[in-house]
Amino acid sequence: MSHGPQDAIAIATQVQAAPAPAYHNSTVTVRTQGELAWLAAYFRAEDGHLAHSVDSLILHVPFLMPRSYQLLLQLIRRLTHLTRLRIFHSELLLSRLPVLGDHIVNRTSLTELKLDHAGTISYRFVARLRSRLVSIHVHGFPGTSSLWIFTAALLQPSAATLQEINMPNVVLDLRARTIRFPQARTVHITYDCLAVFDLGAYKFAFPNLRHFRLSVTPAPSRLLADQEMFRRRNLLAGLSERGWEDLNRVYAPPHALWLLGLLTPVDMLSLPIGLGGAADQRLFDVLAALNPTHLQLQFQNTEDARAVVRDFGTLLEPLRVPRLHTLMLDCYLPLVQLFLKQLLADLVCNLAALHCEELTVRFFEHVPAAHQRPAPMRPTYVTNVKWDALTLILLGTCARVKRVVVMVSTMHGSPPMAVYTANALPPQPQLADA
Repeated sequence: MSHGPQDAIAIATQVQAAPAPAYHNSTVTVRTQGELAWLAAYFRAEDGHLAHSVDSLILHVPFLMPRSYQLLLQLIRRLTHLTRLRIFHSELLLSRLPVLGDHIVNRTSLTELKLDHAGTISYRFVARLRSRLVSIHVHGFPGTSSLWIFTAALLQPSAATLQEINMPNVVLDLRARTIRFPQARTVHITYDCLAVFDLGAYKFAFPNLRHFRLSVTPAPSRLLADQEMFRRRNLLAGLSERGWEDLNRVYAPPHALWLLGLLTPVDMLSLPIGLGGAADQRLFDVLAALNPTHLQLQFQNTEDARAVVRDFGTLLEPLRVPRLHTLMLDCYLPLVQLFLKQLLADLVCNLAALHCEELTVRFFEHVPAAHQRPAPMRPTYVTNVKWDALTLILLGTCARVKRVVVMVSTMHGSPPMAVYTANALPPQPQLADA
């Protein structure tokens, strides 16, 4: 697709005329080499007013011809007021154009940085930054389990200003306790060994944390005695190190939270549960310690739909969370294999004694990668009438539940295919005998 001068003028005019969003004046997105050429020419020709109004740049150009490298450098040099930068395919772009990284790291105006498809070169780029960031997102290549291990020195220039650290492929070894991030409110990292999984070090580094997320990783291949030893260490360290008084949201596998020894009650707790994970006693220990108000359980054993509903009973029978208000059950399973009658019977049986006010059950159709279909089929026999009936039966079965929501969707993150809601009627006033 070719771009002419009118296209460039239209793009630039849109940037100039667009209303300023809440947190920045305007954004420029470069998706093709044609857009890059005309934007670079336009910003070079205008008097600088438009370039100064742009503070957000998104680069989505993984494959640039060598002759376009200079145009990209010209464009970035003209955008002197950038505060937000996102680079897709960052590893490829920074490796092919090292001078681009050299120019960006010497800027001091950036506050937000997002790198996708990141690798070794991308992390070296992060370590060289002079800007004091408020938010950093660095994500590796989709579908890979590669991890990178760093100390807190990776983010030292921004230690005093960072509020959000989203690096799900990074293991941060914070045991030296030399750098703190007092403004950090949201942290998403991972771990690969028990030695660096240190609650005391985490609380020292992020004393005012509110949202803590751990990427799902395989359970450490250590003897149970070793795991219990590290848990005791974390329990003691967590009690002796102050901080995390405002922690209100946690997302992590139950086994990881058990090892971490966290004892702080939280408002929202999200637990991804793998095959057979619901039967683990450690899950019950975690629920008792964190005592959430809102609990989300994500059942990942999607290969067998009936195993999912059987896990409900295993988990919920002993579940007694004193202040639980909302329970959300996410089930990733092949809906086309679902036996609704069996599902209904198991749900009614296993949720009868539920102690909460609101129940949401969400079904996400899961298609194994080896059998991926171009477009997921809608179940032909799971009709709206039956889902409505399921919702009403659940509400009638759970005596304490005041609201039940059942959602059926083809994929996680997409709009629900269908939503069925049932609310308990308010108690009717009793008429006195005449």
